[in-house]
Amino acid sequence: MTDFLLTIKILTRDNPIKLKSCLEYLNNDIKKINSNVAVALIDDSTDLKNRQKNKDLFLRIFSKNCHSMYYLSNKEYSNALKNTPSNVSKKIISLIGMMGSRDYKPSRVKNLSQFIDTNSDYNLLLDDDVLIKSDNESNNSAIRDALNNARQYDSYVSVHLKGFLDLSLIQLLERSIIKDENNLHEWNEDVSPFSLSGGFLLYPHDNDSLLFPDLYDEDYLWVAYSSTKKNIGTLKLNSNVFHKPVRKKIFSLDRLTFQGIGEITFLSLTDETAIIDNFVTYQKFPNQDEIQAVIDEYCEYLEYLIAEIKKSNHSEILNSPYFEQIPLKKCNLILKKHLEYINKLSWKKIQKIYQNWMNQQNEWVDVESSFSNSIMKTTILSKMYG
Repeated sequence: MTDFLLTIKILTRDNPIKLKSCLEYLNNDIKKINSNVAVALIDDSTDLKNRQKNKDLFLRIFSKNCHSMYYLSNKEYSNALKNTPSNVSKKIISLIGMMGSRDYKPSRVKNLSQFIDTNSDYNLLLDDDVLIKSDNESNNSAIRDALNNARQYDSYVSVHLKGFLDLSLIQLLERSIIKDENNLHEWNEDVSPFSLSGGFLLYPHDNDSLLFPDLYDEDYLWVAYSSTKKNIGTLKLNSNVFHKPVRKKIFSLDRLTFQGIGEITFLSLTDETAIIDNFVTYQKFPNQDEIQAVIDEYCEYLEYLIAEIKKSNHSEILNSPYFEQIPLKKCNLILKKHLEYINKLSWKKIQKIYQNWMNQQNEWVDVESSFSNSIMKTTILSKMYG
């Protein structure tokens, strides 16, 4: 039996100011749905004060409405682990890690969110820097629109995020240098049917959910695998949903490397439909030529960006709506070091990522349903029905 039409799972980390806006806009939108909705806050904050602020905000904004509410932070997670057989809790920690860790992983909150299972028809993952700006004068709801499309087209659904572009550092760098979008490199095009917005991702409920890999583009890979396995579509809508991060990004070598490996892994798997079909059906990994072709394309893109920066005065500062200020000379040096690393990247390393992910899926199936019961007991704040 389904308790709710939808469970909305808000993912946050040390961001109470931005979370407040996210929750207020969200609350305005779901008032227009006229159906039972559960809301959950998955709080990966490192700071105890931030966790308390986030919980207080969550309660204040939603408790007056008729929703079932769940809150998961390091405290609730630890209590759930204590009440779980040690063999299961050890496996959970090895797959996900601990909440509130300084070592941030974008997959962690998404995987933890899957333990909150209200048996709803659909789930919506929502990042804390995403704002759903509904028109107060009308009855339009961005979430209801997404739900209707998910049903009609049997699809995973996201939206074209407005505002700050949710792209990798090198894509944002090119858009900072090349002002005319018509002249952008093909790497900067959103051509994959699986490249949905992870900041707003609505998907049908599934008792056999999959593990998000610990990679950049983890949400894209998850959707690519899941939708192929279940033979349902993917759809991106135009809607008044905005990406509004707290601050501009820092152009760093570590972040470039993390994103580069994720992008190469994703594109190696989704470059042709047959590759992901074989991967899902037979667990057949992309071969050396397929992976190397994507690595070469990525290196060509880096070389193109380095050449574009050379056309500029190296004493200039990169002034961009996406980055904190950085000298172009330093930016160029970082790109060159990154190119050196990618040129040495082995196709075997990418294959190993696939292998590890598949091995983890088997472990995930064994622990997810059993741990879900422990999480639900520790996270519920209130249960009310309209």
